[in-house]
Amino acid sequence: MVASEHKISEQWDEAIETGIKRMAYGLAGGAVAALVLFRGGASRATTIGFGAGVGFGSTYADTKRAFEQLSATSAAPTSATKSQGANTTAVAADEVVVVKE
Repeated sequence: MVASEHKISEQWDEAIETGIKRMAYGLAGGAVAALVLFRGGASRATTIGFGAGVGFGSTYADTKRAFEQLSATSAAPTSATKSQGANTTAVAADEVVVVKE
């Protein structure tokens, strides 16, 4: 396995582990809040689902940030050439180019 594949594999393992933990904590927190605050089944289910969603959302945000940092450190800043018809522009890899026709 190549070193970059190993880093990506480790990142996915960490993301899955973190996701399971945070969703479980969100479910548990949502369940406690639902039992304390609400009497109806639908309200409780909604609160539990919200807790799981918070856990999933925080995992998604952290995982996205980690993969962006991983790709930023592994990609060397190189020049690329964008070509659209008669317009040709040389840009760095971290720049965003908008071409309007």
